[in-house]
Amino acid sequence: MKLPKFSFVNTIELWQPRWRDKVVLLDTRKIGEHNVVHITKAGKSWDGNWYVSGKTVKLYAPEQHPTKSGGHILLHPVPLDELVVYEGKEDGQQS
Repeated sequence: MKLPKFSFVNTIELWQPRWRDKVVLLDTRKIGEHNVVHITKAGKSWDGNWYVSGKTVKLYAPEQHPTKSGGHILLHPVPLDELVVYEGKEDGQQS
């Protein structure tokens, strides 16, 4: 997926998807109009940059997850099938 040259891209870094139900968990506070999910430790087939739009993310109701400090965080469970390979912007730059 290529985006227009001057569009703002929000980058979210993840170690790996949640494999049991094949989703990536995205923090509701970090979702923008254009999102690039950078997966680092999922294996050769999933490592790299993946695009998902903010509209697509918001189709999936957030789940409440506990934090180490005793609080909670809201995460959208986005299926891996919704992710598209990110190819940068039209002028060839990576964000």
